[in-house]
This record gives sequence, structure tokens and C-alpha cells, in this order.
Amino acid sequence: MEFLKVNNSRDFLNAALSGTSIRKLSRKMGYTSDRGVGMVLKGQRPMSSEMQMRLIRLLKLTPKEQLHLQNILRRERHPADADSGPTESQNVSTTLPGERLHPLIPAYSLVILELFRTSARALSVIEIQKRLRQRVSAMDLKTTLKNMEQAALIKQEPSGYFRALKEHEYVASTQDIPSQVIRGIHRAQLKRAADTLEEQFISEREFISKTLTVSAARLPEIKRLIRESL
Repeated sequence: MEFLKVNNSRDFLNAALSGTSIRKLSRKMGYTSDRGVGMVLKGQRPMSSEMQMRLIRLLKLTPKEQLHLQNILRRERHPADADSGPTESQNVSTTLPGERLHPLIPAYSLVILELFRTSARALSVIEIQKRLRQRVSAMDLKTTLKNMEQAALIKQEPSGYFRALKEHEYVASTQDIPSQVIRGIHRAQLKRAADTLEEQFISEREFISKTLTVSAARLPEIKRLIRESL
């Protein structure tokens, strides 16, 4: 089934039918009634997030197909944003090996990458330091920038530094694989988050938590849902 060629949720469900009936598809998705699936197929209502997840599990969609479906639903729910820029399915998540991830251990390295992504021009060391509110010394910042440049994450020109990754290319690490480098990045991020409790006014930050009881058997599914929501 060529799900990547489908451009709306109705056609996506029609592709999922693949010769079977609406009733059978509904039962396979775990619904006792075929009304919900039928309404989406008739264009009477958009596909819900719950139906999306059931469809992903039933069809065992690849990550790329899942992202394409998410993008379809985003456009249908927010049509005004359809032409506002590149779509989510155009984003490329680049999984980097440890030697390229290592320069990201300083927590502010990810902030620097985001600064470059949102800047229309190259940024000098002084400008970057100001954006970081000068919480990083010039010497440490220059060392970090040099390491990031060697890892091909950023590039330098006479006017300053800029992001070497493509506009919609994002850095990702391997998942569920033990790594000292990734642990170092996580440790640095947690420390930076803890530091902001003392450094920033409450009006500049938000901290929300929720405690849930879940079955250990469902942890892989929960982790997948969290990753897909980012």
C-alpha cells in the first residue's frame, strides 16, 4: 500500500480498507461500531488522534508513513497553516554517531543550533554569547563552536558561524541503546534545567509534571507515543 502518495485522511482509510469492508476494518481497529470510520470516510468528521494511533498499530506503519499521516491530520485540523511553510513530513531527523554527538554535551550547544536555525544570517561569537545572556565564557564558547564545527554541525565564514545542517534537518540520537555520550548530554540538560530554577524569574519559565501509574508491558508503546508527539 502506497500510503505516502495519499493526501487526506479519507484516502488513507480507503487505502487501509484494501478490499475489505468498513465493518471489518472497524473491528480490526478495535471499534464495536463502524460509525466513526464511516464518518471519516464520508468526510463528515476528521480522523481523531485515537483513530490515528489504532490505524498506525493495525497497519504497522513505518516511521515515515506515521509522520506523513500526522502531517495530513495537522493540515486538515489547521487548514490556515497549510501554506505557512515546510510541512512536518519534510523534516529530516539525522541520527548522529557518538563522535558527532559529543560536542553537544554542553547543554547550551543545542540552544546554539536553534539560534542558528532561526537566524537569517551568520552570528559572531559575541552575538552568540549575548544571546546566551553571557552565562558562558568566551573561551568555553569558542571551544564549543570549534568542536561543533569539527563535527560538521556548524560552519564558519568571515562574518561568523551558521548552521551546517539543512533547514529542516534535526539532530537525533539512537534510541534505547546504552551510550556514555548520550548519558552525558542528558546529564548536562538536566543540570541546565535545574540551574534555571535559580537563574530565571518564574514568569520566564514553566514547570509542569504529572505522575502516572502504567504497566511495565506498555512502556515501549508509551515511549513511542512520547517520541511521536515531539
